[in-house]
Amino acid sequence: MRFCFYTEDLGGIAVLCVDGIAPKGLNLSHWPGNRTPQDFKADSSTEIVLLFNKSPERDALISGLDIVSNTHYDTDGYLSVAAVLYPEKAGEISELLIETAITGDFRRYTRDAALKLDLVISGFSGKGSPIYSQIKDMPEAEKRQMLYDRLLEEFNSLESLADRYPELWEDEFYQIKRELEGFDQGKIRVDHYPDADLSVIYSVDELHEITRNTLCPHSRLLWCQKSGDYYQYRFWYLVDSWFELVSRKCRARHDLNPLLNRLKEMEYDRNIVWKSGSLSDPVVTVSAYDEKNEVTESTIHAEIVCDEFLKYLVQQDNQEYSCE
Repeated sequence: MRFCFYTEDLGGIAVLCVDGIAPKGLNLSHWPGNRTPQDFKADSSTEIVLLFNKSPERDALISGLDIVSNTHYDTDGYLSVAAVLYPEKAGEISELLIETAITGDFRRYTRDAALKLDLVISGFSGKGSPIYSQIKDMPEAEKRQMLYDRLLEEFNSLESLADRYPELWEDEFYQIKRELEGFDQGKIRVDHYPDADLSVIYSVDELHEITRNTLCPHSRLLWCQKSGDYYQYRFWYLVDSWFELVSRKCRARHDLNPLLNRLKEMEYDRNIVWKSGSLSDPVVTVSAYDEKNEVTESTIHAEIVCDEFLKYLVQQDNQEYSCE
């Protein structure tokens, strides 16, 4: 079996598609709409493949399939592909693979080795990549193919990958570690509202996405960042509620426009508008914007914003529950 990055050219061919969805063949993925056999369901596609590798039906299920494919490049996607192609090695380091996939997809810290590894895998596609000069002008599909090919060569020594490319992880790694230590020291406040599947973070400094998500065990996150006399607010429906999860059930993604219209009415500055991304996006972002369509400080006090989000989400959850 060989890896081919998914393009329309493969549309008529049965393939093993991991961490994504292709129309024909076997599917091992936690993406919405996946066709993963029930016995292999898990929170990450990497863990799904590891369960698949242990199955006595593995060889029969991939009989006649020559290609393993994926529709994008990220940590969980790469590890899923590698686990299919190198099942023995994957089994030896399964715990590291699962923790790294969780860090990559859910943007949450699990342990140092997993965080470093995710940052290296992600960093291979950026400007600091050792192959950036080769991939920067490539068409997207060719670029992804080359990224997979290059990192698949590294899989058998994956445990030492971070040691070989410290420049790809050091800055972000130590930033995240400092921020998490800041939480332990009381510099960051986090309030949890399990009934609303919501965490609220209060900070003065900018926080890395992995720091924020690590401090939020829920699928909804409101970040209140102090800025002078005001706050910048970002609310997210995190990717948790987009993926198909086995370990827990996330609350639904409700239309926030009625809430955002109410917040706009509460602003002293009439130029401020609250906007939401599409509910179908993996991560949905909400914030206040100025007349230049840039994220801006709100004139509403943090306690009020938090209370408005909390009340609206609980109300919408209760309405959905009563209709079930």
